Amino acid sequence: MGEDVRKKILVVEDDASIRRMLELSLERIYEVRGAGDGLLGLEMAKAWLPDLFLLDVMVPGMTGIELARELRKVPGLERVPVAFLTAKDDPKSMAEGIISGARHYIVKPFSLQEVMKLVERMLR
Repeated sequence: MGEDVRKKILVVEDDASIRRMLELSLERIYEVRGAGDGLLGLEMAKAWLPDLFLLDVMVPGMTGIELARELRKVPGLERVPVAFLTAKDDPKSMAEGIISGARHYIVKPFSLQEVMKLVERMLR
């Protein structure tokens, strides 16, 4: 017993306050870990094999879009859903996000309630 069977979410967001807010809100229902840059996020993803990724587009080390592309190459993570949370709302960025494998693109500032509903739908 004792094994955590909750769905796992990796949040990659360089703004520590937003990352922590997401972690605190989501960890009531899910197992959540956070990373402040794309390279760390990739290493954590390979080691932990999350069920969902919430990625900021503009993170240091490796952009969220680059990270999403890399995740598609990792055995076991090829089909894990990705959602972007970002301040970049231009059509080119949105198209790049979708092409990289993201299912959703949420523009900041976002409502926490909106994110919680989206996560629930994506993990169903």
